[in-house]
Amino acid sequence: MRTTMHMAGKRSQQRIMATYSLPKESRRLFIRHWTTNISFLVDTGSDVPLIPANVYQKRNASQQTLFAANSFAINLYGQKKLTLNFNLRRDFMWIFLIAVSSPILGADFLHYFELVLDLRNKCLRDTKTKPQSVGQLKHANLHSIQISFFTIYHKLLKEFPSITKLPNSNQPVKHNTVHYIITEGPPVVTKPRRLALDRLKIAKREFQNMMHLGHLRHSKSNYTSPLHMVPKKGTLD
Repeated sequence: MRTTMHMAGKRSQQRIMATYSLPKESRRLFIRHWTTNISFLVDTGSDVPLIPANVYQKRNASQQTLFAANSFAINLYGQKKLTLNFNLRRDFMWIFLIAVSSPILGADFLHYFELVLDLRNKCLRDTKTKPQSVGQLKHANLHSIQISFFTIYHKLLKEFPSITKLPNSNQPVKHNTVHYIITEGPPVVTKPRRLALDRLKIAKREFQNMMHLGHLRHSKSNYTSPLHMVPKKGTLD
């Protein structure tokens, strides 16, 4: 007759082992812009959305520099406003930076428009209007684009942090200077001056775009100031 022998001590744990193999297909999702049939790479690792620069734009001097995840410097040739259609029941208007060879939808674009990347189902989901846009998984020889935080400007902001903070009335004032602006009666009235028709059209378009993006709203104040418009050097829009 067999007997079972019990040993004193702690029971050893079973080890869980998993094997890893390289994926047979790429996990980079591309979504098609229905108006132009251009595919955009959906990259949550990129800080900003980008579009390719053409030959003419590359002839101009680079305005700024971006950095890829592999620390490779990328020249920036300006910006351009686009209105995109991904078959999600609404249009997406955004300002893209002109820099790379392939269009990219960055994290700020996805966050602002409440879009969610679904790699398993190969689609981009709109959490606001609920539909989804089916894309394709392709190979992309691109690294995520990130903003450099090691420039001389970041060093200055780190040295003077109060510049980027809102004033706090509870903190003691470090000087004795006081400014008074005495106003009496209604606001000063002046005759309105009309803008040229071409400039008026541009101004209305820009203000509507900023209102759409939530950068400004209608004012209830009685005060206003004249609008001065001049051509911007190096603009691409």
